[in-house]
Formats: sequence, structure tokens, C-alpha cells
Amino acid sequence: MIKVYVASAFSKDEKGGNKAGVLINDYNLTVKQKMKVAQILGYSETAFISESDKADFKL
Repeated sequence: MIKVYVASAFSKDEKGGNKAGVLINDYNLTVKQKMKVAQILGYSETAFISESDKADFKL
């Protein structure tokens, strides 16, 4: 199971703003799988956060 969070940017509460999907661990998904997740969520922005060898994390 993949856990997806929804962030609301530019909002004082959870009822407005710009929504974005966020996956904290990208579960080693392929590009095609990531595109499918973004399509299912239906938000114009979806972020996949994972470990990085060069920085604190990869986005």
C-alpha cells in the first residue's frame, strides 16, 4: 500500500488553496507508476520524496 499525503498551499485552512499530492517515500516507483499515481490523485502537482546520495533528500 502506498501512503499519499495531500498538502494545501496558500490556505489558512484545509478548505482552500492549491492541493498537491506528496509521497514521503517513493517506493522505488518507475516514472510510469509515478505518472499513474499523479493521474489518480488528479492534482496538477505531485511530489515524490526519497533518499539521496548527494543531498538530504531527493524531490
